[in-house]
Amino acid sequence: MSSCYSAVADRGLIKVYDVERGTRAYTINLGSEVIVNGPVVTGDILSVVSRETSGKVKGRVYSLKKGTIKYTFNVR
Repeated sequence: MSSCYSAVADRGLIKVYDVERGTRAYTINLGSEVIVNGPVVTGDILSVVSRETSGKVKGRVYSLKKGTIKYTFNVR
């Protein structure tokens, strides 16, 4: 059975909620990075774009079923 997820960005953290159970499923810590775009949840995938303190912009895609990073990519 698949779950329905939602995510909220809060000061370097992304809090992922399992909407069906009404519980927090994961907390993703981005540290000192600033969120540029997202988080966007589509099915069981979460994507976010963030800027490191060095100015480098990175995209990340997470699997919410496993709670792991599927892949990362440089934006600029």
